[in-house]
Amino acid sequence: MIDSHCHLDHEPMFSDLKNVIIRSKKSGVEKILSICTTNDSFKKIIKIVKFDPIIFGTYGIHPHETEKDIVGKKEIIDKVSSETGKLILEFLTVYENFIRAKEVYAKEGVNITGLESIIKNMNSLFSEYDVRPIDALGKIFDPNLHEAISIVEDPKLDEDIIIEEIAKGYIIRGKVLKYSKVCVSKKIIKK
Repeated sequence: MIDSHCHLDHEPMFSDLKNVIIRSKKSGVEKILSICTTNDSFKKIIKIVKFDPIIFGTYGIHPHETEKDIVGKKEIIDKVSSETGKLILEFLTVYENFIRAKEVYAKEGVNITGLESIIKNMNSLFSEYDVRPIDALGKIFDPNLHEAISIVEDPKLDEDIIIEEIAKGYIIRGKVLKYSKVCVSKKIIKK
């Protein structure tokens, strides 16, 4: 059963959220959609959806409330995108740990089929949210995408080429979510 319209941000439910969720689960409710109708309630909804995985939030404004709380489409998208980005950034840390575990287990000859399946599912989720890795190795250093961690001086290397990727960077919907940490080449300056 899904509760498709409730206001968990209203009292007395907000101050008793834990018990509201317990009672809902005991009654067979598997998902809850909490509706918010103002900027202030949206801030509460962001906290509420983090409280329990069965809770989802939405943002809308009643037509009769538009005069007192006008919100533009861009503002709504920016707020939701910001919170989504934070969550995905945290999820990327878990993803990268799975990648490292897979590499270590593969070197040790351990069966990694289960890890590969999990990583494949995570990649599908990233694709759904338009999260892409930043292509860095061998590219020209771009401060809008990359963070230079070290510089290697070598006359044989072209200037400002990324010669090593220390940590993968990611883009979400065309914006940098996490900068690539890189090592960049510099020509030796003769004195």
